[in-house]
Amino acid sequence: MIGPADTCDPLLDGAGARPHRTAPTWGPWALNLPDTERAARCRALAMAVRLHAGPAGADAVEALRRAEADPETLPDAAAAFDRLPTLYLRRALASFAALHRPRRDAA
Repeated sequence: MIGPADTCDPLLDGAGARPHRTAPTWGPWALNLPDTERAARCRALAMAVRLHAGPAGADAVEALRRAEADPETLPDAAAAFDRLPTLYLRRALASFAALHRPRRDAA
């Protein structure tokens, strides 16, 4: 029987996280965001994680909620997000991206 330790995912490191070569630059990790926008993006991403991952995303949701109040914890939130199972991560990311795509305002 093959267990989680026997699977080979080239995107995961030994701790089960997808290593970043650089810090993420999207969502709440984007550069030069006002504090209110960064908090809103943390909240929106936490909501997407909770909806798609359920209890499996509890660590990522908690880390994003901490980052909402304290931007110094954003690296921890990125690491927790990266530890999500791939399917949940992709679904949460897609929902977040759809919510934050540029608006086509009627002029």
